Amino acid sequence: MCLTVPARVLAVEDGMAVVDMAGRRRRTATRLLPDVAPGDHVLVGLGEILARLTPAEAASIADDIARVTTRPLANPTIEGERP
Repeated sequence: MCLTVPARVLAVEDGMAVVDMAGRRRRTATRLLPDVAPGDHVLVGLGEILARLTPAEAASIADDIARVTTRPLANPTIEGERP
C-alpha cells in the first residue's frame, strides 16, 4: 500500500526537493511539479511531489493521517484477542 502524505518544501535543486514530512527530511523528485519553491505545501507519494496544497489542506490531511494511524486495530485476530 502506498500512502501519500503532506510535506513542506525546504529547498529545491536540480530537479529534487528536500521536504519536511512530519519532522523527517526526505528528498523527493519534482518532475510533476517543477516550479515548487521553498515554503510550498505539497503532497508526496512514491518519492515524487504530486500536487501543491494550501496550508489548510496540508493540515487537514496530516490530522486525518494522525487520527487513523493512532487508533487501535479493529480486527481482534490481528491483535491476538478473542471477540
